[in-house]
Amino acid sequence: MACIKFIRECFQKSLVGHDKVVLSNLRIVEARPGYIKCILPIAAHNLNPMGTTHGGCVMSLVDTVTWLSMATVGLPEVWSVSTNMNCEFVRPLGREGDDLVIEGFTVQQGRRIAFTRVNFTLNGKLCGFGSHTQAVDAHQWTHKFSADGERAIPVEELEGASSGHSAGAASLHVCLVARGEPRGAVFG
Repeated sequence: MACIKFIRECFQKSLVGHDKVVLSNLRIVEARPGYIKCILPIAAHNLNPMGTTHGGCVMSLVDTVTWLSMATVGLPEVWSVSTNMNCEFVRPLGREGDDLVIEGFTVQQGRRIAFTRVNFTLNGKLCGFGSHTQAVDAHQWTHKFSADGERAIPVEELEGASSGHSAGAASLHVCLVARGEPRGAVFG
C-alpha cells in the first residue's frame, strides 16, 4: 500500500499543463518496485481525427508511466530527462469508452541513467509497446519499498541487510512477473 500511495501522490503533483489535459483520467491500479499498472479510460480528448487513441497521447503515456515505474523504487521522487523514447503500434490503442491498460517496467536504474519499458493492452491483446531511456538525478534514497510494495523501508534497514555496504551502494533486486514471463530489475 505504501508504494501505490506514494506513486499516486507523485502523479497528482505532476498533473499540470499538457498532462493535466491528456492524462487526468489515468488510474493507477497497481505499483511495486520496478512495476506499475494503470488504466486509461479513453475519452474524446484522447482521440485522433479517425476516432482512435492519438499517438501524442500514447507517447505521453510512455513518458509518464515509465517515469512512475522509476518512482516505485523509493523516496525521494526521481526526476529525469528523456534521452530516447519510442513506441511501436501493433494495432489501434482504443476508441472512446475503451479501457487501455498500461504496464510500466523499470529494466535498469542506476544513479545517472534508467532504462524503462511499457506495454499497452486492450481487451487482453497487446496493442503497442515502447521503451524510454532517461538521464536521472544522482540522489540519496531515504526509503525504498518492500518487494510487494506494501511498506516503505528506511535506508538504515537496507544498510543493515546489505552486509556493510553504504546506502548508496545498496541495491534492491526485484524479479517481476508479467504475462508469465520473468523480468529482472536491479536498482542501486
